[in-house]
Amino acid sequence: MKIEEIQAAWGIHELVNETMAAAARIKLSERGKDPRNFTLMATGGAGPVHAFRLARKVGLKRIVCPPGAGLASSLGLHTVPFKVDTVDSQVMPLEDVNLTKLNDTLNRREKRLREVLTAAGVREREIRIQRMADISFEGQGFPLTIPIPSGKLTRNHFGEISETYREHYASAHGRAIDEVPLQVFSWRIFGIGPEPNVNFDFSNLTETDVKNALKGNRRIYMPENKGFRKVNIFDRYLLKPGQKFKGPALVEEKMTTTVIGPRSNFQIDKFQNLIIEL
Repeated sequence: MKIEEIQAAWGIHELVNETMAAAARIKLSERGKDPRNFTLMATGGAGPVHAFRLARKVGLKRIVCPPGAGLASSLGLHTVPFKVDTVDSQVMPLEDVNLTKLNDTLNRREKRLREVLTAAGVREREIRIQRMADISFEGQGFPLTIPIPSGKLTRNHFGEISETYREHYASAHGRAIDEVPLQVFSWRIFGIGPEPNVNFDFSNLTETDVKNALKGNRRIYMPENKGFRKVNIFDRYLLKPGQKFKGPALVEEKMTTTVIGPRSNFQIDKFQNLIIEL
């Protein structure tokens, strides 16, 4: 194809970024949202590498890269409660649901979830039960999952469920149709334990000088320059809150590298998040 290696490599990188940006644009437009009102959370080993270009393509103005971004999934497991769920599926008009059978099923499922959680070490008084339902307008194949009341359900609750669904639908798609009846796909119950008491304490970090955080510099490819440009490289672990910098730059850590482009500012906040303003 007579393409230089550098141009080919950058083309692959751009294609990946554009694919992600296109997906984000579609979701934003479907919901009528302004990208300037959102922040991009960059996690994973490769997330901080792509985040800046992705945010600029979509029109996002802020990026947050948390500490240990490459371990975000593992860290997340330590910050969420025990949770088990069950689902019963049967597609039918909401008004045709047999309330006696439904209440019996929900009660049995709830009892089972409590047994599972207590067996996992969660105390009975700490268990929360949450009920949800997958509902759509009749004829649609893509339901929304909405909360439903706890306790014994009656016909009066179906009016409340219908109103909740239409509110969620209008929020997601702009408006809802009052005249169209609803159909239910599934009934869901979630058993949830207490929130873990996790403290990410960074108070033991030592004060550092900006000069110590600056590791050096190297040349990286910048499409704005149509070639390579020398940029500063910072050691993320030696950056401290309050220090402000301008892009372009690289911020290195053990599990990833955050690539920061031109016409931007970045700093570390008190929680050790790397904040990038575009």
